[in-house]
Amino acid sequence: MQRVLLIAIFVAALLPSHTLKAQVTINGLVDCGVWVKARETDRSSALEHRLLGLLNGMALGSKR
Repeated sequence: MQRVLLIAIFVAALLPSHTLKAQVTINGLVDCGVWVKARETDRSSALEHRLLGLLNGMALGSKR
């Protein structure tokens, strides 16, 4: 049963995936100073992940 499940997951991963183009609104409201202060205390990972999400949204919204 596990082998069948692994094969099904493998086949599903091979199928082409499509990113739907949609209207995306990007709001960057976090000040860079907040990130600098967070870097000093090693608490910047949440802000860095937010930035990655922001850039990902901008890429999806660029219609390229």
